[in-house]
Amino acid sequence: MAHQRDSKIEFLRIIAMFLIILGHIIYYTNWHYTAMTASHQVSIQSLWIGAKLGVNLFFLITGYFLIRQTALKSFKIAHLWITTLFYSWTILMLALIFIPIYSH
Repeated sequence: MAHQRDSKIEFLRIIAMFLIILGHIIYYTNWHYTAMTASHQVSIQSLWIGAKLGVNLFFLITGYFLIRQTALKSFKIAHLWITTLFYSWTILMLALIFIPIYSH
């Protein structure tokens, strides 16, 4: 049985994505923040807060859709666990090889 999409939640997810994109624009734009007026600084900070809200909202919506699934397959959890361990150990080994450890 196919689930029907809830358009209100999908619209909320689109807003969250838009807020995240705005946050990336704010973060990576080279503005001279100290030379701005206080109203411009407040508007930029408000957009940055909105971006953080967008990230949290997106994760909440994702969790909502995951919890609504009828059955959580154990092999999916095992696959996710094995994949996470593989990448964690690979990154750790690469870091130990390529990042020098300084001893004083």
